[in-house]
Amino acid sequence: MTEEQKEGFKLFLINVAIRNRSAKKMAWVTVAWKLDMTLSLGYFDVLTDLLVAKSYYDAGDLSTAYATVGFAVLAIALQAVATFFNYGKKSKKRDRYGRTFLALLGLAPLMEGVSVWTDKVDEGLMLTGPQIYASMKSLEIAFESIPESIIQIGGLLKHKDYSDIKMIQIIGVISSIVAGAFIMTDGNPGFITSKYLKTPTNPYYGWISKKGMMGKKRQMFGMFLFNACYFSQFDFAMSLFTQAFGSGTPLFLLLGVEFCAVCAYMGWKGELFGFSMISQTSAFNNYIVPFIVWALYYMLVCAVPMLIAAHPTELGPEVLVSTIVWRLLTNGGNVYVALGELVKKGHYLSLETRMTGYGVSLGLAAVGLVIFFKNCDPTFDRSLFWR
Repeated sequence: MTEEQKEGFKLFLINVAIRNRSAKKMAWVTVAWKLDMTLSLGYFDVLTDLLVAKSYYDAGDLSTAYATVGFAVLAIALQAVATFFNYGKKSKKRDRYGRTFLALLGLAPLMEGVSVWTDKVDEGLMLTGPQIYASMKSLEIAFESIPESIIQIGGLLKHKDYSDIKMIQIIGVISSIVAGAFIMTDGNPGFITSKYLKTPTNPYYGWISKKGMMGKKRQMFGMFLFNACYFSQFDFAMSLFTQAFGSGTPLFLLLGVEFCAVCAYMGWKGELFGFSMISQTSAFNNYIVPFIVWALYYMLVCAVPMLIAAHPTELGPEVLVSTIVWRLLTNGGNVYVALGELVKKGHYLSLETRMTGYGVSLGLAAVGLVIFFKNCDPTFDRSLFWR
């Protein structure tokens, strides 16, 4: 090798080292950012839930207070159970019981997130890192964020005079919606498997941006904005209907029928659902699993129709965007009809004020979708979103 070649090779190694240091630095910046978001949103949400429960308890609204605390405890308990079974017999007892104890402290999403973000997943687990992380996020949003926000909005709607509402009750609703939107965005299997550093090879995640980390973050922001606005109008519609007519049973049945129709359509198409995307396409995944989950949620908290209707997809190729559009339209009808009933009863919300807010929420959700789609991989077939 000549001196000139040696100098060239030396410069090449220096450039590689600089790029590697930069990549590692960006990776740890991403981990630090996500730790901060998880702590500030997730645990602030739990804190505000407890303060909201106390305010309702002091006001004599025991049902709202107990329901608020109950769902927070239920989500943590289910995460602990999932952690215990995931760290099966092949894991060390210290890891199994230690992780379960941390999950009981509400730290399961955080510790599983660190494992995925740093690519240091323990061996001998029943599920892979991305799978268990997505599972923890699903439990958190299904049994805490969505029910909490619907319950707390219902508590606000019980007041006939706006002056009776405490500021902590409003903060509690906002924190639940924002935390739920971040959980749904951060728990998306496509973003998890991409590890924020590279585009996954799985074709089901072909929409992941190839514009580097900033492209993925813009995608995440677009999805987050859509989720936050979508959840807010959905939760309001659910709570409003129940308050206006005294029962949500007809609405639950309607959502159940819609969910059955989606299951049948997607099974006929041979596509995968969000909670079975990592598995292979099969009759079990496309027919049995959705109905098992639907039945379990119905028996436990009647939250499944709400969860599926609130966000029927993860904006991947199995998405039924038409289902989202349908839900937006029917929610608008529910708000118009139910709010009219409350206005007749002398409620503090006017029809014009709420419909204006509802329209603004839909507009911001549309902006989020535009940001998301603009940062998709340009080679991805966009028609897959409109099955």
